[in-house]
Amino acid sequence: MTIRNLRFLFRPRSLAIVGSFGVADSVGAVLLRNLRAGGFAGAIMPVTGDPPAAGALTTYASIGKLPAAPDLTVICTAMADVPRLIAEIGERGGKAVLVGSPRRPAASADAERRLRARMLNAARPQLIRILGPASAGLMLPHLGLNASLSHVGVAPGRVAFVSQSATLASAVVDWANARRIGFSCVLHLGNNVDVDLADVLDYLAGDSQTSSIVCHFDAVGNGRKFMSAARAAARNKPVLALRPDGQARQRVPAAAAVYAAALSRAGTLRVASTDNLFEGIEVLARAQPLRGTRLTIIANGTTPARLATDRLMRGGGGLAQLSPQTAATLAASFPVRASAANPIVLAADSPPERYALAIGAALADSASDAVLLIHVPTAFASSSAIAAAVAQTAEGSGRNVLSCWLGGDSVADARRIATAAGVLAYDTPEQAVGVFLGIVQYQRNQELLLQAPPSQATAFVVDLDAARAATAAAVAAGGRRLTGSEAESLLAAYGIGLASASGGDTSAPPSGVRELRLGVAGDAVFGPLILFGQGGLGSATSADLAVALPPLNSVLARELIGRTHVGQSLAGPDRPHEADVEALCLTLMQVSQLITDLEELSELTLDARLTSDSGVLVSHAAVTVTPPGRRRGWRRFAIRPYPKELEERVSWRGSEILLRPIRPDDEIAIGRLVASLDSEDLRHRFFMNLRQLPRAQLARLTHIDYDRQMAFIAVDGQDDAGQTPLGEVRAAINPDNRSAEFAIALRSDLKGRGLGRILTRKIIDYCRGRGIEEICGEIECSNMRMLRLARGVGFALRTLPDESTVEFRLPLQRATPA
Repeated sequence: MTIRNLRFLFRPRSLAIVGSFGVADSVGAVLLRNLRAGGFAGAIMPVTGDPPAAGALTTYASIGKLPAAPDLTVICTAMADVPRLIAEIGERGGKAVLVGSPRRPAASADAERRLRARMLNAARPQLIRILGPASAGLMLPHLGLNASLSHVGVAPGRVAFVSQSATLASAVVDWANARRIGFSCVLHLGNNVDVDLADVLDYLAGDSQTSSIVCHFDAVGNGRKFMSAARAAARNKPVLALRPDGQARQRVPAAAAVYAAALSRAGTLRVASTDNLFEGIEVLARAQPLRGTRLTIIANGTTPARLATDRLMRGGGGLAQLSPQTAATLAASFPVRASAANPIVLAADSPPERYALAIGAALADSASDAVLLIHVPTAFASSSAIAAAVAQTAEGSGRNVLSCWLGGDSVADARRIATAAGVLAYDTPEQAVGVFLGIVQYQRNQELLLQAPPSQATAFVVDLDAARAATAAAVAAGGRRLTGSEAESLLAAYGIGLASASGGDTSAPPSGVRELRLGVAGDAVFGPLILFGQGGLGSATSADLAVALPPLNSVLARELIGRTHVGQSLAGPDRPHEADVEALCLTLMQVSQLITDLEELSELTLDARLTSDSGVLVSHAAVTVTPPGRRRGWRRFAIRPYPKELEERVSWRGSEILLRPIRPDDEIAIGRLVASLDSEDLRHRFFMNLRQLPRAQLARLTHIDYDRQMAFIAVDGQDDAGQTPLGEVRAAINPDNRSAEFAIALRSDLKGRGLGRILTRKIIDYCRGRGIEEICGEIECSNMRMLRLARGVGFALRTLPDESTVEFRLPLQRATPA
């Protein structure tokens, strides 16, 4: 995974277009016409054998004849010529290629694979990035670049849209233009021979022009790569994903459920329909950040208010409990027939001022996170005047005001007024509440994103030797289903309760006992999955089944349980079944640890019972093992667990300190470390003199995937995530796993005391153990302490041509000097 050279695709300063432009409706002619009409300020250099088609532009007979290397080259010729052209572009110095979609007969699968291989081989020597083939193009409105087949252009905005469907991209652009919604980028992936969705997400995550990302896809090829990129993007900005359910409903677990679980775990919001996609884009373009999950509903009719409330409760939302002061204010201002409770029901003849008062009071109440106004047209007050009052009251509030204008032509102008003022406007109460619930779900998914389950159990004891002994015979036999006694020994090694061991009844369950099914299944894209749902008769075909990606901790296990009917039956306002939920969470974490430790386990089905007295007891277990493959343990997972095994206590200046991988909850600690640096250290480490890093940058520093980046912090023996760490060191690993870039920061008052050497050796040892060949970086010549540290641990130093920067490199095949 890499964003290497993607800047030439997303921020080109010049471009070439290769093709034939003589036929008006040809791919080449449409692309060139859009390029010229877009207002791109850089050079456009047509390469063609038909000069008149380019109009006033100077044309060139070949790539080699171009006066300068183009940042981006758009190719719209026969596919057979593409590999040769890519090689010529590399020789000329180009770094990015967009392969368009000329009309051509479908090739065989083998011919397609050979063509893809030739394209990649041609690109590899110069590290050229390829978008496509069969891409309908790229639109970058901020640059005036329209290198696409779109029938219309787009306005500049802050939302990026990425799609695997050219037709959907065209529809989205047309829809957005009608609503005056702009984009930072519109991109069609095509057949993604090189640049895929994960690469694009990686780039957009750090793009200053993009505030939010919307993507559409049917499938991804590499689950771990996708999850790493999606999680990194979602840490910095909202990500909305449209992934249709497709035809996979008959599979167990269904592909739709797997993708839904993956997207939730990535901190994104998944939608499954075009309507929801359009709604989501509008929310991203116009909405304020959501502060919480409590909604205040204001309506001029009891029935619409009830419909909205019912939809809110069914979707897991909640009404705001307005303060007594707010209730008193409303009660004093409203006539007797108006209700000051939530929902707030206004009289049919309420004037615009009363709507404004109600909305203003709700926005001023700290218990209200968002407000929904539902208006039904009446003969007593103008809907347009009410919309204007609503818009004026909502302006500058910093909170979301949603509105529903229930009716037809008589409220069309009110909808327009509300939308123009940034108030989200909808046709029905259910639609408006559905959008609010989507925002709430996104917020909950962001909480899941922060979870970093450890690689080693902390809540229970594991006998790993006994577990491996239980599977050894089956592995030696080339894989098979474990016998009953082997399965029992395996579960006992993880502390999972057995009904036979407790002397419990294993026949038909007694009254009041809940039957459950827990399991592990494999997915070709995302690796091992954990399943949970209703057990007993009919469980094999039951729809009450939820899927989660491992690893799990108690928060993630609880969320998995809550997505099933059997799990929801344990919830309640008084939480009478909290002990049962905790017992279920423990069992799910034990299953998660089992597949983290034992790469040979391929399938697991546990029929279990839950009782208040005995907790979770397994009555039947089916366990299948296979010989371990190339990816072992957690390496099979789409999400790597927090690598607890890398924690290390070391002695430093007469005391013990802890070196451990960084965690998402270290944001405050890293913020304090940055604040403790003097101005010189700030400039050397972060290339700026800002003592308070933005929230997005702190997230990038602390929310890492432990795969393409590793960071260790040093803390004193207390290991309080809220304290100031003593220092931090990190390595950004290049996609080929051959080299890693190194950076370090120490508290300014601790420099020169040996801590830097301890941290540097920690990251070197990690990189060497991972098989990385070289660790490198750059230092300003004025950073004398860092230069001494680099020399002291064996780095080779070289002054770069600018004479202000020193490059340092350390081959890891040899031992580090003492």
